[in-house]
Amino acid sequence: MSGRRLATLMVIALVLGSLPLASSPQAEAGWPARNQIQKDGFTVTIVVPVDIRGLGGRTFRNARTGERRSGERVAEMWEQGAEEIWNLGFSNHTFRGCYTFVLDIQMQALGEGDSGNPNNHQVQFKNTLFVAPNVRARVTTPGGRPAAHADVDTAFEQSLAGLWGRNDNLITAHEVGHLLGLADDYTTARGSDGVVSFTPLSGRAGTLMARGTIVDEELVKRVGELVADHEELPPCILGVWESRQMKEEGIQTTTATVSAVVRVVPTDQGQLEGTVQGEFQLEGVAEEGGCQFNYSAGMVVDLELSVEGEDDGPYSFDAKAPNELDEIQRHYLCEQAIDLTLDWDVSFNFDGIEFTDGQYIDDQGEDGRLVLTYLLAEQ
Repeated sequence: MSGRRLATLMVIALVLGSLPLASSPQAEAGWPARNQIQKDGFTVTIVVPVDIRGLGGRTFRNARTGERRSGERVAEMWEQGAEEIWNLGFSNHTFRGCYTFVLDIQMQALGEGDSGNPNNHQVQFKNTLFVAPNVRARVTTPGGRPAAHADVDTAFEQSLAGLWGRNDNLITAHEVGHLLGLADDYTTARGSDGVVSFTPLSGRAGTLMARGTIVDEELVKRVGELVADHEELPPCILGVWESRQMKEEGIQTTTATVSAVVRVVPTDQGQLEGTVQGEFQLEGVAEEGGCQFNYSAGMVVDLELSVEGEDDGPYSFDAKAPNELDEIQRHYLCEQAIDLTLDWDVSFNFDGIEFTDGQYIDDQGEDGRLVLTYLLAEQ
C-alpha cells in the first residue's frame, strides 16, 4: 500500500527667481548631484546636499544667552538637528518591511560671492525673513507649484531652490522634508486681520510636515515611495503556511500536515529569493477485518523559492525542488506483516498573489491557510 502525494496549495512652494549659480571646481570633482541614494543591504542612505548662500562668513548673537555663532556653525547645527529628527523616525519604522533609511544632510554655508556646487540644492539665507508677518521659509520645485499636497520626486532628479531665515531645528527638518520631495500636510487660510492660520490635514496633526514634530510611519512610507522611484527596493515578506490534507485509500486513512514559515528577501542585486521552513507530519491508521495499526512519519521542510513580482503584485512563488519523504515501515495487521510505503512530496507553488495594505490572506478553513505580510525578515 502506498501513500499519496500532498497537493501543492495555490494558493513648497512659492516660485522664486532663479539664483545666480557660478561654475564650481568642486562640482567637477564629483560632488553629489541632487539627492543621492546609497544602498547597503537593507540600509538605504539618502544624501541631501544643500548650499546655503549668504550664511557663510557671518556671525550671529543669541539675544537671550549672548552666545555668538558663525554661519558655518549655524549650518552645522541645522544639519545635525534635522538629521536627528528624521533619523529618529527612520529608526522606528522600516519601509516595505526591511529597509531602514538614514538621512545624511550635507550643508555648506556660503558667502554671497562664493561658488558652491550648482548641482546641490540652492538655498538663499535672508536674515530678515521672519521680520515681516506671515513670511516663512520655503522650497521651490522647478516648473511651478505641484498639485496641492502631492509629493514629487523632483529632488532626486534636479536641484531645488529655497529661501530660509533664522530657522530652528524643526523648521529646518520640515524644509528638508520638502528637499526630499514631501508636500505640506496642512492647509492655510488668511483671516480678516491678515493673519495666516494653519490646519493639519486629516490624521496628520502633530507630524513634521503638518508643522508638528513627529516623523511617523506614513512619512517614512512616503519618503520610501519617492526613493523607490529611483532605486529598486523590493518588499521583504514574512508569512505562515499551514496545509492539511486527508486521504482515504483502501484500508488507509492518512492526514498530512505542513506548518512552515515563509520568508522572502531581496538580494543585493534586487532579485527576490525565499525560503519555506517548517515541519511536515503524516499520521494514519490502517484497518481491516477488525485489526488495525497506526503509523506516522515526519520530516523537516526546507524549500528554496524563486520569486517573481514587484510592488503589490501579482507575485509567483515556485519551489526550486520539492522535499521528499520516502520510507518503508513494517507493521502487522492481524499478525500479517505489511510493508507500508510512504512516498510524499512537499512543494510550494503559488501564482497571482496580490497584497492589499501590505498583506495577503488565503484562509481555507480546516484545510489550511497562507498569510503573507510585509514584515521585517530575518537576515
